[in-house]
Amino acid sequence: MEKSIPVASLHSTYQIFAEELSSHVAFFKQLLAPLEDVVGEQAIEEELRTKAKKLEHRFHLLKGGAGFLQLKEIAEASLAGETLFKGGKLHESPS
Repeated sequence: MEKSIPVASLHSTYQIFAEELSSHVAFFKQLLAPLEDVVGEQAIEEELRTKAKKLEHRFHLLKGGAGFLQLKEIAEASLAGETLFKGGKLHESPS
């Protein structure tokens, strides 16, 4: 016998995902702020590498949540973002 998930539980799960998505967007905006306070080529490269690692991780979290909720387009876009920043480096888009 297959158990079904109550609609109220699904609604709250989607609500939690929407709230997390909002926090990820805020994080992206803050992280992508200009590097005007960073001085020196090596320091800028290290800062970019650190930001790329953080972006990869956030896209990975988004991909997992979207996949769990079967939000295919968001999961695919998140995978593309995760791949773009894989290993703390900026990679070319596969398109």
